Amino acid sequence: MIELLHRYNPWWEGRYAPEGYIDRACPSGGHGKAFQIRADCAAHGPAQGGQDDPAQTLIRHLIETEGIEPGRIFYMSLDDYLLFGKTIAEVIDEFRKLHRLPFKERVHLFLDEVTCKEDFDIQLKNIHDSQNAKVYASSSSASILRSRKPFLTGRSTVIEVLPMDFDEY
Repeated sequence: MIELLHRYNPWWEGRYAPEGYIDRACPSGGHGKAFQIRADCAAHGPAQGGQDDPAQTLIRHLIETEGIEPGRIFYMSLDDYLLFGKTIAEVIDEFRKLHRLPFKERVHLFLDEVTCKEDFDIQLKNIHDSQNAKVYASSSSASILRSRKPFLTGRSTVIEVLPMDFDEY
């Protein structure tokens, strides 16, 4: 599991993003704006629409501009086969154990394809309520994310990430 966590989090070793990511502005309007609001952020968009690109850009922003320690930033694609049978909370617990981060210490969690996990909405609510964490959750399954939003009401801002347009390209 430790190897998998490192594979998804290259900034722990001084690299910011896997090759192939594009430095895009945050869809909520600027690199750090999603983290300047109280609520957590949930992003959705079409499959292969680039939800990871703003996440990678925000991670770079947190490290370079905000001075957040790389070991306090966690990214995971929850549809990875190696995570089959693990809850979101169990994956986050592994991250916290690896970096020896107690629940009182602030972390930034980037959870991609969050709708792949059963009861993701309740798990995100529990994480929001019990941990000192800023959560950026994304999914290519917009309808599932929207239908489960009642558990996240008042806790999240939902944004839509569209594929790059011609100007971005």
